[in-house]
Amino acid sequence: MTWLFGWVLKLFSSDVINSVARYLEKQADTTATMHGQDTTAATQVVVAQMQAEIAARAEQAKFSSRHDKLVAWIASAFILHIWMGVLDACFHLNWKIGVLPSPFDEWEGPIILSFFIVTPAASLAKTVIAKVWK
Repeated sequence: MTWLFGWVLKLFSSDVINSVARYLEKQADTTATMHGQDTTAATQVVVAQMQAEIAARAEQAKFSSRHDKLVAWIASAFILHIWMGVLDACFHLNWKIGVLPSPFDEWEGPIILSFFIVTPAASLAKTVIAKVWK
């Protein structure tokens, strides 16, 4: 899901920023022609800043995607352990699922909590803050 969000963000931001950059170049050329001034340097600075922003967002999307995959793989082992224990207890499958070795037995709860509660809550908070500050 995160890779899709990163891809949409990259696609949307680069198209929008490139469109704005082209518009600014055209407007600057028109203004320079009308006033007899050369504003090409200022336009090039703005375009360079926008291109740097595009590159930064692309790198951020790559990192976010890799990080989320790593977190999912780490949490999946603990999730599998919990589900195996639940299924064994509910359906008497006689799997004899024991506790995890130390220190993983202590870490299991916080890891599951962070994966299912903290991460979605942080995403929700970012969304709400973005909407409020808009």
